[in-house]
Amino acid sequence: MKNYNNTAYQQLPQNSILNNALTRLDNPDRLRQFIDFFGKQKKVAGSRTFLQAQELIRANVRWLERNERSVCLWLKAQGFSSTGSC
Repeated sequence: MKNYNNTAYQQLPQNSILNNALTRLDNPDRLRQFIDFFGKQKKVAGSRTFLQAQELIRANVRWLERNERSVCLWLKAQGFSSTGSC
């Protein structure tokens, strides 16, 4: 991600690439990294796509904070093993 430059951003369909890549970003550290990196790119920083991507990551973080434990407990109850505790 850090190897892209402004020219690459102009040539890529931002909506589909960002939305597909960002669905897996689900923690506050990744959100900060995203904002730090893309916020410096003049073509991206103020764009609607950038703002929507930030909100998507924030929603992922909130969902995981709310649901991670209950999903983990449910999976254990169904017989799926977990390497860590819930």
